[in-house]
Amino acid sequence: GLTTTMSSSNAAVFAGSADDNDKNHYSYAGDNDGSSNNNGDGDYDSDVDWSDNDDDDDDDDYDEEEENPMKRGRTILWLCQEGQLKIARLRLEGLLMMDRNNTISLDDGDDDISLSQAKREVFQHGQDGNYPLHEILMGGVSDTNAGLLVKIILNFGAKFPLEQYKMLATQPPSHRRTPLHWATWSNAPLSVLQSLIRRYPEALVLRDKSSHGNRTPVELYHHYYCQHRTRRGEEDEEDDTVVPQNLLKLQFLQESTTTWIVQRLQTSLHLCALRYFVTAHKTPFSKQDRKVTKITPKPWFALSVIGYCYQREMIPLAKHIVSYVGKGAKVQQPTKQKLRGKKQPQPQRTKKQKKIK
Repeated sequence: GLTTTMSSSNAAVFAGSADDNDKNHYSYAGDNDGSSNNNGDGDYDSDVDWSDNDDDDDDDDYDEEEENPMKRGRTILWLCQEGQLKIARLRLEGLLMMDRNNTISLDDGDDDISLSQAKREVFQHGQDGNYPLHEILMGGVSDTNAGLLVKIILNFGAKFPLEQYKMLATQPPSHRRTPLHWATWSNAPLSVLQSLIRRYPEALVLRDKSSHGNRTPVELYHHYYCQHRTRRGEEDEEDDTVVPQNLLKLQFLQESTTTWIVQRLQTSLHLCALRYFVTAHKTPFSKQDRKVTKITPKPWFALSVIGYCYQREMIPLAKHIVSYVGKGAKVQQPTKQKLRGKKQPQPQRTKKQKKIK
């Protein structure tokens, strides 16, 4: 029943490198001269010239308008919402003035305007609560531009820990999914999962909206990529044809969740004992202090044992006791909601029970 706000720097560090070389391949049909290849069966005239032979520059202006990443009014969020990830990447790279090695060079005082503009657009969210990172991961990162955008945004966000923490912790009301939820939903590469967990591991124990399954990231990934669908009324069985890479990601998510739950509980218990018995000088095992703190008896007894060790300067013993906390702990399962607007069915009483009443 104890929760403590803590930074993600205490989480286990998961190393990983981006290795996403997927590229989009497009195919075009038709001749290069723009003429029709109709053999007379259709309504097209083979003598009509469909090419633009005038001397104006309207086509060039149109291309420049579409490919101009610095056009006003077209923020990174808007470009990500419209699926124009290439232009969004070029715009972000232009604002950050990245060099050929994809390193951000913003050390001079003249770059404050570009830095503030990049910060404003990267951490901008729409009316639905989604950040650009949500929009990118929602559509998947199989595209090269999407993978590069995610990498640049996470690296740039390290300069602003508070804003990045808020972005990674946001659960928009539509699905209540964090960026880690969307990354598992879209089967993002392992390097992306590692980067998101390293920066905000608390997302591992958060659940999405109940109408969308009420699942954690590991449950979301297991549901969509590590089991096959069966008919209604039958339980889902493990699929032997699951891609080994998906099983590797599932194992990583499961191990990360277990590690974070244990560390989260141990750190919360440690900080709570320090707060009550070292900072506030509460008396261990005192009923009066327990009522003041509004803690139930069992958690108060556990805290009192650790607090007693801290007050008697038996810190190694206190740490040894805390090391046993959290072994085998799991994320709490969602409880079934009661029917709203309807009376719950009550068991029928016998005649004897009515007389006693």
